[in-house]
Amino acid sequence: MRLYDPEFKGKRKHFLLQSLAGTAAVVLLMQLQTLVASDVVLASIGATIFIAVATPQAPTSKPRFFVGGYLAGVLSGGVGALLRDFVPELPTALVAGIAVGLCVLAMVVFSVEHPPAAALALGLALTPHTLLAISLALACVTIIAVLLHIFRPLMRNLL
Repeated sequence: MRLYDPEFKGKRKHFLLQSLAGTAAVVLLMQLQTLVASDVVLASIGATIFIAVATPQAPTSKPRFFVGGYLAGVLSGGVGALLRDFVPELPTALVAGIAVGLCVLAMVVFSVEHPPAAALALGLALTPHTLLAISLALACVTIIAVLLHIFRPLMRNLL
């Protein structure tokens, strides 16, 4: 059993620089925390940052998957929020399941699979969020996608 990735020696520079990029992205993101005021939104974006820096060359690390996945998450989370607010007798577990199920369905139908977007849908369905928080989530993931597109040629998959 190895304690570290054997590719670390050959990709040391990429491991360190890409981890530093992820660190910087999270630090900047946390500056928005007071505006977003949503741990679920921040956690889903943090997971997206991990995917962007750890597997930048993966087919699912293209901007289409990040932005499309988040759009699916926002829309399906919105359906869950509507159910939560207008049909309060529905069990929370059912509302959560519907939101995540719709998100998964939308992502696979439109080929924009991005797992953190399902977490976003779940969070939006379970707790009230402002339009500002949702807009910032979409803006953040779009910025991540654009930066990844620009820097992808310099990055390597770390997994």
